[in-house]
Amino acid sequence: MRKILFILLFTFPILLFAQQYTKPVEGLRDNPPKVFAFTNVKIVQSPGKVIEKGTVVVRNGIIQAVGADVQIPEDAQIIDLSGKVLYPGFIDLYTNYGMPKRREQTQREAQQPTPIAQQPKPEKGAPNWNPNVLSDKLAINEFSPDPKEAEKLRAQGFVAVLSVPTEGIFKGKSVLVTLADDKSPNNVAIKPQVAHHIAFVLGFGRDIYPNSLMGNIALIRQTFLDAQWYASAWDAFYKNPSLQRPEVNSSLEALQGALKGELVTFETNDELDFLRCAKIAKEFSLNAAMIGSGYEYRRAEAIKNTGFPVILPVNFPKPPDVENPDDADNIDLRTLKHWYNAPENPKRLYEAGITFAFTTYRLENTSEFLQKVREAVERGLPQDVALSALTITPAKLIGVDKLLGSIEPGKMANFVVTNKNIFEDGAKILQVWIDGKKYDVEGLPEFDPRGEWKAYLNKDTLNLSITGQLKSLRGRIKKNDKSVNLITVSLLDNNLTLAFNGDSVGISGVVRISAFVKKDKIEGYAELLSGERLTFSAVKISEPRDETPQRVKKVKFEPLPVVYPDGAFGFAKQPEQPEYVLVKNATIWTCSNLGKLENADMLIRRGIIEKIGKNIEPPKGAVVIDATGKHVTPGIIDAHSHTAISGGVNESTQAITAEVRIQDVINSDDINIYRQLAGGVTAANILHGSANPIGGQNAVIKYRWGLLADELIFKEAPAGIKFALGENVKQSNWGDRYTTRYPQTRMGVERCDHANFFHQSSIVGNCVVNLKFISPPIAKC
Repeated sequence: MRKILFILLFTFPILLFAQQYTKPVEGLRDNPPKVFAFTNVKIVQSPGKVIEKGTVVVRNGIIQAVGADVQIPEDAQIIDLSGKVLYPGFIDLYTNYGMPKRREQTQREAQQPTPIAQQPKPEKGAPNWNPNVLSDKLAINEFSPDPKEAEKLRAQGFVAVLSVPTEGIFKGKSVLVTLADDKSPNNVAIKPQVAHHIAFVLGFGRDIYPNSLMGNIALIRQTFLDAQWYASAWDAFYKNPSLQRPEVNSSLEALQGALKGELVTFETNDELDFLRCAKIAKEFSLNAAMIGSGYEYRRAEAIKNTGFPVILPVNFPKPPDVENPDDADNIDLRTLKHWYNAPENPKRLYEAGITFAFTTYRLENTSEFLQKVREAVERGLPQDVALSALTITPAKLIGVDKLLGSIEPGKMANFVVTNKNIFEDGAKILQVWIDGKKYDVEGLPEFDPRGEWKAYLNKDTLNLSITGQLKSLRGRIKKNDKSVNLITVSLLDNNLTLAFNGDSVGISGVVRISAFVKKDKIEGYAELLSGERLTFSAVKISEPRDETPQRVKKVKFEPLPVVYPDGAFGFAKQPEQPEYVLVKNATIWTCSNLGKLENADMLIRRGIIEKIGKNIEPPKGAVVIDATGKHVTPGIIDAHSHTAISGGVNESTQAITAEVRIQDVINSDDINIYRQLAGGVTAANILHGSANPIGGQNAVIKYRWGLLADELIFKEAPAGIKFALGENVKQSNWGDRYTTRYPQTRMGVERCDHANFFHQSSIVGNCVVNLKFISPPIAKC
């Protein structure tokens, strides 16, 4: 009995920490303990927590001990990392790694009729009515490891990534996976369901709702409202089965977790999108994070005030092409400023107190990632903040900081080995360890074969030169005055393989060499085409030349202030508004029963006209404007404008889109606001286009240049909705494809407006419809 108990006690720790599998093993199970001790290494356990020379012990993929004075287990394989640095492995919270590739529809395809073979098939399951709502999709069900992509990500220091579905506005739920070289999704998944993901999708055609930004926002809002209704409706039905049974809807069922605090991410395209998504998240009390765009610095304070963290790309733009003068003339100030300021985006978010984690998302080439992060560090981002954004911050955002993000006992053995400080020029990732398994990047051989060698091939004396990177070595053989490039040079665990064309140096045929590298010696054999074997040895006569590219003198970037909006005519800060302004000696066109007043004064207090007359005395501290010879008129009001709308003026997929709102998509940075102010326009009624009989809810705005979208809304103006008549609505100018959507005639347009106003007014909510109906019913816009 004691013997059995001893065996159980001995084996239990191994079983506890070993990776568990449910698949039966054919034959004998081979699961020997994998124990490593990494010694004499600088350990960056977490940002700001460093052991200058210590040891990390790993057993069966789990970190067992970390410290400067750690007892090394007797069964450990010791790996001496003298002169190297150990970092926690990086985590990317927004990738499409291992997901099916999304097929992008071209504009030309979108304008063609849908082939019968591609038309919708009979429904299966219980999906949402809208094909862009795929919240019930699970990435784990579509995930398949991608060895080539995993290798690219490991080369940048990543050990784990969040894999996100690619399709839809509501994309579904992501899966957290390691980048281990394993073909089985079962073995690499860490957390099968992590976060819900939402993105704006703007289509080309009019077949599928929505195809505008305002339609996207309306669909997102309505879907969350539907999810709330769904929960309450089923709850009521279970309590009282006599009520009508609600429909079953998998997508709304899946969103219940989001409404109860599961993480939701919103993909944004600029700083205004960020604020739009933040409004939705706050409206439904979501636990949200925003996928950044790189433009956040333009409104850092407003973004800070939302309280939401950012998953931040480092897709800094390339310098604009200004070689051609004509091209240079077409580059506006806003574009130039973004090129200059984008690498400072992380620093500015840090200074604003915004939490962020880095992502490779939006990079054209993943291999540029680390260099981009270093660029951000050069532009002022503290190194500890950069490391946090790669490690512990993403781990905390998705609730896996007990497993990942730092080098501590009990956590997964996921870390990065570098030759020096990873944020310095010339730093290289040598190895990445995932679950206690080694993956070479640059590699870490015991001995470096690069350098100059005096070689001996039987009686022949040669000069051997080996250069290049450890993973891509190259070299040259020289005999007397003849030399030839090596055909093959490779190193694997101190085993060196060489091949060269011997004819070029007076040796018959191709020579293949297999040898073992020691500190200053190479010993092995050479084989000729004839099969004859010769002894081969070499002695190092000089160390490798420094092949680090000469450091290009870097441009010193002076901080460039952000203005609002960040382009031409922006304000460094909003002009201070005095309490009193007195305009004197003006010709005032009152547009009232007072008529036109000559040589008159006008007193304004806090933006409100307080008095008009002659010889008005200025209050203390008033700003006085002498308007002699000038005219003062009321500001022009544009009653029908399409200015300052982002993402399309029409939601043209359906005839009735009363649910879409202009206020959701106001572009407060539109230069036309400034230009119209210059023309005397101070307010405007912003309306949809005329593609629909009922287009959506309008917004009346004041042209307050430099403020944010919500600050432009004229709150005292009555709410309204856009109705339309005419040719646009009946689609006579849309071509041969669009011939099925009602209405197709002007009489149909009138009936559509009339019927929906009276019978579907509930969808408008508390809007006041700015038109009158008379009998017989004729709509007048």
